[in-house]
Amino acid sequence: MYTGDIVVIGDVLIDEYIVGSTNRVSPEAPVPVVNEQERFRRMGGAANVFRIIRENASSNVYLIGGFSNSDQEFFGKGAFNCFPSHTNIKTRIVSNDQQIVRVDKETKHNVAFYDIKEVLDDIDLNSIGLVVLSDYNKGVLQQGDTQKLIEYLSIYGIPVFVDTKDKFSKYKGAHVIKANEKEFVDYFEPVSSYYIQTLGKNGCKLFTDDSLQVVKDYESEKVNVSDVTGAGDTFLAFLAIYFNEQWDINHAIEMANKAAGLSVQHLGNHLVKRKDLEPRIIFTNGCFDILHLGHISLLNYAQSLGDRLVVGLNSDSSVRRLKGENRPVNDQKTRKRMLELLGFEVHIFDEDTPYNLIKKINPHVIVKGGDYDVSEVVGRDLAEVKLFEYVEDFSTTNIIEKIKK
Repeated sequence: MYTGDIVVIGDVLIDEYIVGSTNRVSPEAPVPVVNEQERFRRMGGAANVFRIIRENASSNVYLIGGFSNSDQEFFGKGAFNCFPSHTNIKTRIVSNDQQIVRVDKETKHNVAFYDIKEVLDDIDLNSIGLVVLSDYNKGVLQQGDTQKLIEYLSIYGIPVFVDTKDKFSKYKGAHVIKANEKEFVDYFEPVSSYYIQTLGKNGCKLFTDDSLQVVKDYESEKVNVSDVTGAGDTFLAFLAIYFNEQWDINHAIEMANKAAGLSVQHLGNHLVKRKDLEPRIIFTNGCFDILHLGHISLLNYAQSLGDRLVVGLNSDSSVRRLKGENRPVNDQKTRKRMLELLGFEVHIFDEDTPYNLIKKINPHVIVKGGDYDVSEVVGRDLAEVKLFEYVEDFSTTNIIEKIKK
């Protein structure tokens, strides 16, 4: 259960990529010639944090920053422009999977506390559960104004999470301050409840008091690093998501650390999905009225695909609407108990389809019998669909007909 909406405030960037191949040197200068094959843009800085949270959180998410009005559509719903101006753009030229050069188009913004406050008041501070400050030193979070902002949010009891590129004193009263190894050494001052030092491939450390005694070390899995762009944003976003859902700080850091590890395995600001961090959930559904070989075979197959199998079970009224007034043979309490005795997690749904249940469970994979076509599977827009080969001559209807004969 989340505690409220999340607001991301900070320096909005656009990360642009020009990707191609190189097989010769320019005759004009000793530089490689890149044959462009692809060009794309992704949200960067505070916008990237916003994007990640928006894609993965249950709460509403808002972005407050300064950017060109012409880029409003690019940032989308929930993005508020408190300081209309040029959007800062970082253009990276990549060849043969290696970044060759970065070209920055940068303008220092000059955003005041009241510019941000005006937007916050429109959002409704009573609905906000957590505020994230993503500071890239581009002017949205000014020294004195940032302190006023944190003090203002504290009146409403709103915790502030910070990713900093400046002295910690700027964020006095924040709940969590995160910085990389160098920033932590250069900028540390005792002003927060929690301090997180990110260490790249070596994970991160948590500190909870001014003595800087390590409370906990979090190791990172060894991965092949493709691009570290956006790893810090990913860490901060997932830290905020889990903390806002009332997970303890240790769990939030563990998931954030895992998410950052996944992001660096891809080129550019890769969007890590929450599903990639959590146990692999498989979903299947049915009436399961008279259990038979076909049922058990499908359930065993589904269970083999992941870490957690959730079975959606049609309620008695749902079965009657689908199968007729003489069904089910066994009531929903009996059917549920039989499946549970076989070790399955069972959820009863009363609608004609399990669509709402699938949305709630948010599985990685939906499994149905081979008598379905993928285009017929409810929830195919929510998860991957796998079809299990139909077991011939086994169905509840056939069993009932045999008994009648």
